[in-house]
Amino acid sequence: QLIWDGGKIAANKKAIKAGAEAERKELETELYGLRERVNGLYFGILLMQEQLKLQGVLEDELERNYERVLSYVENGIANASDLSAVKIEQLKAKQQRVEMEAAQQAYLQMLAIFTGMELDSDVEFTKPPIDDHNLLVTINRPELELFNAQEATIDAQTVGLKAGVMPVIGAFAQGGYGKPGLNMLQNEFDPFFVGGVKLSWNIGNFYTLKNRIKTNELKKLGIDTHRATFIHNLNMQIAQQQNEVERYRKTMEEDEEIIRLQQQIKEAAEAKVKNGTMTVSDMLKELTALDGAKQAKLLHEVQYLNSIYKLKNSTN
Repeated sequence: QLIWDGGKIAANKKAIKAGAEAERKELETELYGLRERVNGLYFGILLMQEQLKLQGVLEDELERNYERVLSYVENGIANASDLSAVKIEQLKAKQQRVEMEAAQQAYLQMLAIFTGMELDSDVEFTKPPIDDHNLLVTINRPELELFNAQEATIDAQTVGLKAGVMPVIGAFAQGGYGKPGLNMLQNEFDPFFVGGVKLSWNIGNFYTLKNRIKTNELKKLGIDTHRATFIHNLNMQIAQQQNEVERYRKTMEEDEEIIRLQQQIKEAAEAKVKNGTMTVSDMLKELTALDGAKQAKLLHEVQYLNSIYKLKNSTN
């Protein structure tokens, strides 16, 4: 019966537990990287979804212009080439829709693979909420916990090395009934019992103990270096992402005014076409410019959301 093993069993249990925790933290780190890719796909789909809605508005506007120019042709204000110019823009808009739908479908298929969910183009993606807490920088990355778990594993291994040089103490007992018993000179049946304590000590481990402990200390220094490098790079990344968030926020402030002014220009161009002082082609340019302003506003909104969630993902 083992009485004292120098702490070997306890050290082994601690090492196994620390190793399992390190593996779990490593898995969390890998899943964290996967979450970042899922976020990128989500915002890509969200952008395609919103652009398709805006594309529908553009196609409706072009259809109204086609009907309007058709009436101008019938009244002699415009000619057939003007009608053809509108038709060309309609065909271009349809081509753009096909490209957007193909891109959306590709994003959906990739997201379905990552999440294991069945997704199709009918799934509605909503813009995620934003609150002030999303912009607070509180670093809580799983990599930091992984570094701690790796150090804990090395510490447990060091404890096991120290326990390996300790002596082992055990007790033994043996009983029986025989002829003869313990007294070999007495030829009779007699019960007997033997007990004692056993000490064993493998001193060979002393010769390598110092070097093995030094190796573990060097491993911990390597982990500390990786931690410092990770935090340094992360702080630089956070600073860049904060600047990106602010840049998109300032850009969005001007979008509404640009759209308002471009809308006025487009309406004035339509009036000029009706009065015969502007060609349909020039009016279509203003319509395209208005659509471009709306597309830019939509892009900036999604980029702003994406930059906030990138920052959030970088810190937590």
